Amino acid sequence: MGYDIYIGEAETINGEIRIKRAIQAAAPEFGFGDISGRGNSRHPGYSQMTEFCKATGLYELFFDKNTGLLRTHPGCCPIGQEHLESIRKAKEKWEEGHPNCKELLPTKDKEPTLNRNDEREGNQYDWFYARLIWYEFWFEWALMNCKKPSISNS
Repeated sequence: MGYDIYIGEAETINGEIRIKRAIQAAAPEFGFGDISGRGNSRHPGYSQMTEFCKATGLYELFFDKNTGLLRTHPGCCPIGQEHLESIRKAKEKWEEGHPNCKELLPTKDKEPTLNRNDEREGNQYDWFYARLIWYEFWFEWALMNCKKPSISNS
């Protein structure tokens, strides 16, 4: 179980607020294990999202019980420039604290090495940094291209 997170234009269909699906050629794409492709959706597990938010300092942004963008599940919230700035600050802080994060960024052309048990060693990549880049891209895209920039989770 987990979240289905979409960022983009809010629209109402049959009384339900949803985010229009979008794919952008310039969107980040991170290879194996990342099913977002170049689309505006992510599908993290509950604990995966919580761990990411706590590690990057974005827990309050997403989960504050009064103002968090994912405070209701399912739900949809408008996003603003202040949210993008929070993500940018978290990304900058991550880069300062993890100076090799750019070299550890997963990409489509990198394949994970296998350990003795033929298991993928996914920890050789900085997935938190990849997610920060993804959120930064889609928040910025939504703010620049949408009349009602929003984030939804279901």
